[in-house]
Amino acid sequence: ASWFPGFAQPFWTGTPQQYYTLYEKVARALKSLNPALKVGGPGLAAGTMPSAYREGLLDYCAEHKVPLDFYSWHDYPRQNPDPQEFARVAREYRKLLDAKGFRNADIHLTEWNMTLRMTPEAQASMEAAAFAAAAQIYMLDSPLEFSFYYRGDAGQMGFLDANGSLRKKAYAYKALGM
Repeated sequence: ASWFPGFAQPFWTGTPQQYYTLYEKVARALKSLNPALKVGGPGLAAGTMPSAYREGLLDYCAEHKVPLDFYSWHDYPRQNPDPQEFARVAREYRKLLDAKGFRNADIHLTEWNMTLRMTPEAQASMEAAAFAAAAQIYMLDSPLEFSFYYRGDAGQMGFLDANGSLRKKAYAYKALGM
């Protein structure tokens, strides 16, 4: 069964406890090689919803004193996309991380776009450009350390048309970068 109807199967098919154990082993191994490395995750695909992979992982890391230097999630608003959502969710994560004892953990939005349901024509529209620009402006005034737009290439959700020309949202990025 699909966790996100019509799109993708879960990336992890084990139990939450198995994930916590895997995360702990990898985080501790990396830190043993170089304590300055930043470790974190989980790159949660459904990051706006409470789950065993959200609160549960944080509880596990706090209880077992597992390093967590950053917390990451993805976000594709499904209904009535709001460019303020990413900043709002980042503020919720800041509160959640602080409450669990991870006051120094960075927050990374490791994938975002207007929505997964957009057509290539809609992704090339002024609406998509305005959404991308507004979302980035809101994120500037949020606790996000990093955000990564999905995607930059000529794919359906990208910055380029198939012929290599820039879509309108690429110009929004260019303008914000200046």
